[in-house]
Amino acid sequence: EEEYKGEVNFVMVRGDAEESYSVVGRFGVDAIPHLAIIGSDGVVETALIGPIPRNVLRADLDVLLENSKRLSAEGETVAQKQ
Repeated sequence: EEEYKGEVNFVMVRGDAEESYSVVGRFGVDAIPHLAIIGSDGVVETALIGPIPRNVLRADLDVLLENSKRLSAEGETVAQKQ
């Protein structure tokens, strides 16, 4: 978490807790552990099931962050042209 502080919000949800059922349903959790990487627009970008090695998680997060930065930069360029 420290490595991505300020860029990624990590939220842990107990999938077997009754108060979490709405979250489990919203993100289609069908196995535990289930890691959903959700964009700022609330759309699930990636879902990983089972234990996730750190290098796999890092690679996914790095790609998503890079894509997000690229899209933001492209959006700014388009807005400046208008």
